Amino acid sequence: MTTQSNRLASYVSDIAQLTQRSDAREESYYTILEKLLLDTAKEIQRPIHVTILPKPTEGGNPDFRVWDDSYKVIGYIEAKAPGTNLKQAERSTQLQRYLHTFPNLILTDFYKFHLYRNGSSIEEATLEHPVTPAQQGAALDRLLTNFFAFALPSIETPEALAKELARRTRFLRDEVIRPELAAQLSQKKGVLYGFYTAFQQYLIAGLTEEQFADLYAQTITYGLFAAWSRDQSGFNRKLAHSYIPATIGILLDVFNYISLKTPPLQMQVIIDDIAAVLNAANVQKILATYYNQGKGADPILHFYETFLAEYDPATRERRGVYYTPQPVVNYIVRAVHELLQTRFGFVDGLADENVKLLDPAAGTLTFPAAAIQLAVNEFVAKYGAGVKANLLRNHILPHFFAFELLMAPYAIGHMKIGFLLDALGMPLQSDQRFQFFLTNTLEMEDLQQTQIPGLSSLSEESHQAAQVKNDDTILVILGNPPYSGISANQNDWTEQLLKTDLDGAPSYYTVDGQPLGEKNPKWLQDDYVKFLRFAQWKIHKAGRGIVAMITNHGYLDNPTFRGMRQSLLTTFDEIYLLDLHGNSLKRETAPDGGPDENVFDIRQGVAIGIFVKYDRRTPSNQQQYQWQTPAEVWRYTGPHARELRKNPTLAEDTLWQRLRHGQLGVKFRRQHCIDRFIVDFYAREPRLIIEVDGPIHETQQEYDAWRQSVLEHLGYRVLRFTNDDVLANVEGVIQVISEAIAEEPPPLTPPPLTGEGHAPSPSTGTSIPPSPSTGRGQGGGVYHADLYGLREQKYEWLETHTLDTTDYRCITPQAPYYFFVPRQTANLQAYLSWPRINELFPVNSVGIVTARDAFAIAFDETELKSRILQFQNIQGLPDDILAQAYGLKDKAGWSLATARKRVQADPHWQTKIHPILYRPFDVRSIFYHEAVIERPRAEVMRHMLAGENVALVLPRRVEHTGSWQHVFLARTPIEHVAVSLKTIDYCFPLYLYPSATNPAMFHTAKQANFADWLLPTLTAAYGFTPAPEQVLAYVYAICYSPTYRQNYAEELRTDFPRIPFTSDGKLFQAIAAQGQTLIELHLLRTPPPAQGVKYQGQGSDQIEFVRYDPSQQRVAINRDKYFEGIKPEVWEYRIGGYQVLEKYLKDRKGRTMNDPVRYIHIAHALAATINVQAIIDQLYAHVEQQTVQF
Repeated sequence: MTTQSNRLASYVSDIAQLTQRSDAREESYYTILEKLLLDTAKEIQRPIHVTILPKPTEGGNPDFRVWDDSYKVIGYIEAKAPGTNLKQAERSTQLQRYLHTFPNLILTDFYKFHLYRNGSSIEEATLEHPVTPAQQGAALDRLLTNFFAFALPSIETPEALAKELARRTRFLRDEVIRPELAAQLSQKKGVLYGFYTAFQQYLIAGLTEEQFADLYAQTITYGLFAAWSRDQSGFNRKLAHSYIPATIGILLDVFNYISLKTPPLQMQVIIDDIAAVLNAANVQKILATYYNQGKGADPILHFYETFLAEYDPATRERRGVYYTPQPVVNYIVRAVHELLQTRFGFVDGLADENVKLLDPAAGTLTFPAAAIQLAVNEFVAKYGAGVKANLLRNHILPHFFAFELLMAPYAIGHMKIGFLLDALGMPLQSDQRFQFFLTNTLEMEDLQQTQIPGLSSLSEESHQAAQVKNDDTILVILGNPPYSGISANQNDWTEQLLKTDLDGAPSYYTVDGQPLGEKNPKWLQDDYVKFLRFAQWKIHKAGRGIVAMITNHGYLDNPTFRGMRQSLLTTFDEIYLLDLHGNSLKRETAPDGGPDENVFDIRQGVAIGIFVKYDRRTPSNQQQYQWQTPAEVWRYTGPHARELRKNPTLAEDTLWQRLRHGQLGVKFRRQHCIDRFIVDFYAREPRLIIEVDGPIHETQQEYDAWRQSVLEHLGYRVLRFTNDDVLANVEGVIQVISEAIAEEPPPLTPPPLTGEGHAPSPSTGTSIPPSPSTGRGQGGGVYHADLYGLREQKYEWLETHTLDTTDYRCITPQAPYYFFVPRQTANLQAYLSWPRINELFPVNSVGIVTARDAFAIAFDETELKSRILQFQNIQGLPDDILAQAYGLKDKAGWSLATARKRVQADPHWQTKIHPILYRPFDVRSIFYHEAVIERPRAEVMRHMLAGENVALVLPRRVEHTGSWQHVFLARTPIEHVAVSLKTIDYCFPLYLYPSATNPAMFHTAKQANFADWLLPTLTAAYGFTPAPEQVLAYVYAICYSPTYRQNYAEELRTDFPRIPFTSDGKLFQAIAAQGQTLIELHLLRTPPPAQGVKYQGQGSDQIEFVRYDPSQQRVAINRDKYFEGIKPEVWEYRIGGYQVLEKYLKDRKGRTMNDPVRYIHIAHALAATINVQAIIDQLYAHVEQQTVQF
């Protein structure tokens, strides 16, 4: 008998004998298979080791790991009990995880063997008992030989490496760390338990077990990556600790456990596998082109993004972890460098030793890396390569700081800076580190070392970061903070940061000295707002500096942010806003109608904001000021001064007509440059400056006083007048100016150089360009520009433009909103004087949020009752089945099991079924039960249930550009996006009921939901008291006027509509009558006038598709049935974010068209609406001629 025959016969015999034992378990066969593997490998002279892995659950690694003498993993084997159907086992979730993770895997029941390569079955072999034919033995030998011969192929690209690591890291997270952490938590001891509790208590409040497993798994992978990138020869898990720089203490703490101690065997195995993947990578090829491959080349950064996309796309989306495109980074960094040179007199810009820089949400250090590159390149070009070591030692390492909360980017960032400094020829020494700290920027507590046993490095990082947060004076704060509408960063300090005038920086929750008055100011809790506020606070406290960030662009024009905008205007002297748009939520397009893409892979539009605060120290103890404008300043002030001359305010132009041509005996210049300032009017001989102040100066008195002190220090006299002074009493103003001209001027300090005062002079390296706050009035210090187009076009533009060459436009933020975008609305002041909808109807709220529409809302009551009966059937229908059927998931504050018990115990559950306006004209049924509905809004919705009522339905703002048509009506409660597709709708009931429990008793006691002043004011204006229904109808008609919608589109998209009430009582009644017609149409109270729409065809009523043919004016729902007579303008008619007729059918796709008559009535109502709108528009032409003053 051959050696092969002996080996296999012995194996089969041992398996068969063991199977006959009654107590044989799957694990009982492991040693027999292990011996077969070792014997076979020895026969083919392939040295191997076999590790049998304990597996307490169905998770974890496969049962066997096979590896060679060099610690390289060969493959894995998953064993099942003899007789198991392997094809069925292959389809299990467990096997699918293994196949996705491990490229070389055997699945066996000890007789049958299936070999998988990269998830695909490539070979099978079977042994039979008692006789094993020679060909079967040969087949198994071939299979095992192929298995033993496997080696990971060389990995040549960051993308390939990221994908391989992502698979194994996900396995490490889900199958190893999570169960191990759960076991340690139950015992309240263990290394993972210690790390978890420390991170939860001191770094990330509310950190869950799942989140920690994710964090820890990524940390291990990137720690291995960082160590491997330093030495690839013979790299393995145990050597990783020695390759991590001693200065990065947190990673050392982690790898002290991973490398030097004895983690669980399951963890050792998968980490060894990750190390094997790294060993198979061609690191030189992957990193050789780092920073040398053209614009934006950053393999490490792209590696992280690719890794996240493969590892966990949902995590990537949730955390806002998107790399900042290099062109965006470069534009911002160049702008900061330029501002440091020109506004602060630091001729070396970012390389100046006086500059301290911080990125508070650094991610993978993209911004600091770009700042370092620019500083080094320009410094070396100016002073020579010999200065690099000094620049690193004396400036970059002690003065550049960065914070990051997540361990993975923290590890990557340290690695990235190391590579960058190597490439720049200034490598870090063993005792040096870049000051990149693992910390929560928005948590100010300084941890004590004794609080974190076994993780002392975390407290040390916290201590160093706290020094920067609290004490260090930072001049530049830049970066890309996270965008998270529902922020986890909520603590006492962030509340103080946002809601108080912290260290003099005005609160974001007040405007014009009054509380913001927002019912739901949740967007002010977005993380990017907090980071921007943190930066503002630091610069405000320092007294000077620059904030430069790319963020969500929502703060530019959302009314909720008006206090934030006013606060920023107060702190900063010069603000540049480059709106990069790309907001798919708003369906933004370029002005020419072309596509507009985001610079990120996100839907939310973004903007670059650059905020500059000048040094306010007194002239006597600061730098030298000049009456001439330095050359590098003139290139900024000259074009701006010319622009101001072209566009004077009314007050400036009025005064100029009295000053020009030497009418007062001296020559005046207008918008004239002195030092860094542009003054409104200047006469050289009497050294007299005249400023005409608009409303903006009421909010910048400190700046104006400083500016005037500089000018007076130079020997000028300054006269200040308000716009009202000039416009109401220009003769008195001229008299004061004439008297000042007659007085002897003081001497100039310092004495003037040759030439005219407005000419540029050579730079002294100490001058600052002018504040844009030139006395023109509101908003002189804010500059805005737009950038539309395709992503690559935006990248190219950002790479080829600077702050200086960007076509910024000076804008004038005005009360009450202080918008940071240009406003084109004519008659704006009149519009802002009209009352808002929410002022007219003071009791209102957003619509109902169920958080589980698929269960709680149905097309009809019968369908909904059937669901509720299922919901109550706790014994007959398990939770998991119900959850899967209706997409129900447990979450904080709500569990399916608890909700089912509450509904089951409610004998009156049927009374909780009500109609609800779900979409325009689409009334469905809702199970309005507190156990099911997330946000019932009962304080307002009860009025819609207590008796007859009608409510306006509209959003506060609209997240899209273009026309505004976002208003409708309801007789029922409303769902929260009933009208607006992207933003939340509000319900404004006409009547308020004292009680919802007995409608009959209180029906006569209902009261109009009007402001106290509304009806008395209208009565006084009209001579009669309008009925509440008339007021509602009038308001509704105004909102449907095409002229009103077009003229005030910008304002309507921004905030609740403001309603002009004509002072003509007859006109009011005429418009209200048309509004009442619209109400009848939209509530379908009576059938609308017939417009020729009919339902035609024979056959099925199943809605299979929705296809409109404009030539035949038909909309087909299947091959047989269609609606005819629907004109294109009716088919395309939109209410809010929905194309009404199309939406109604698409929502019912797959269902039966059981209400064709209602659909016909909707089409007729829309056709009639178009006609009524034309009548309303004719009447509206007279509305604004004279309006009621409230």
